[in-house]
Amino acid sequence: MKAPKPFKRGLKDEFVEALNREYEKDGGWWKKIVDDPELFIGIREDYLNIYFNGSSLLKLKHTGGHLVGETHFKYLLKDLRRDGPNNYIKSENGRFEHFNSTGFYSDIGKDLKKIKKTSELFQDDEKKGVHKIILRNENIIDTEIAFPGSGKRVDFAALREEKNKLKLVFYEAKVFSSSEIRAGVGKPQVIDQLEKYEKILSERAEGIRKSYSRVATTFLDLAGCGRRSALFQQAKEGSFEVCPEVRLVIFNFNGAQREAANASGGLFARLKDILGKNRVLTKGDPRKFVVGISK
Repeated sequence: MKAPKPFKRGLKDEFVEALNREYEKDGGWWKKIVDDPELFIGIREDYLNIYFNGSSLLKLKHTGGHLVGETHFKYLLKDLRRDGPNNYIKSENGRFEHFNSTGFYSDIGKDLKKIKKTSELFQDDEKKGVHKIILRNENIIDTEIAFPGSGKRVDFAALREEKNKLKLVFYEAKVFSSSEIRAGVGKPQVIDQLEKYEKILSERAEGIRKSYSRVATTFLDLAGCGRRSALFQQAKEGSFEVCPEVRLVIFNFNGAQREAANASGGLFARLKDILGKNRVLTKGDPRKFVVGISK
């Protein structure tokens, strides 16, 4: 069987330098992105994804000395009744220059707020909830984490200090209404998901650890990204463990649902029996997740 593609994260020095030069431009498009407290930068292998409510508003590469991006056309539509010219629109140094811009937003810096507003029409509750958790916890280092060759994607990862050790912990998120957290004939589907993630994390732990050491370094080197947890500086040195046990976060439920789910035989009680109480985190409002993530 062919070995899966290695898990890699991080940017080349020249890419970071180009971003930092762009950041220093007064009122520039990249500075607006970095300084926007509602956005999250996902560092990939030699490219970035800029996330808002779980949607990637911009995929950005450094090509031929230019910062070249791609944005799905639906986020650029001024009138949602229009059809786009193709799936993704290319940009160069922040401007969408390669199509007729009539009816479309054409500058990611000037139009960022409007692009974000349009994107909200295409986002589901689960992704929105995950994004609220990310913005609440500065130790989260990545989101929408795909493992090459597996077809698996976990929702987010955070650096945590536990029992005097620095750990990289992964989290799977579900809304309370998700059928994946409820048992059918056998165990809930989410348990199978978590077991598959754990196998991947155990088998690829060293590559994942090295990659996220690079990610921590990249964040610290990027101008304007200083609002990261102090744990990033420790992770830069590579002295942390990859925790194979993925934790489950559940949100979007009311008080009555919480009471029933915590009762003997209830949904939360059953999941905690299977996973252990420390691996099941529950909050009705995703903005209130702190304990178990950054504390």
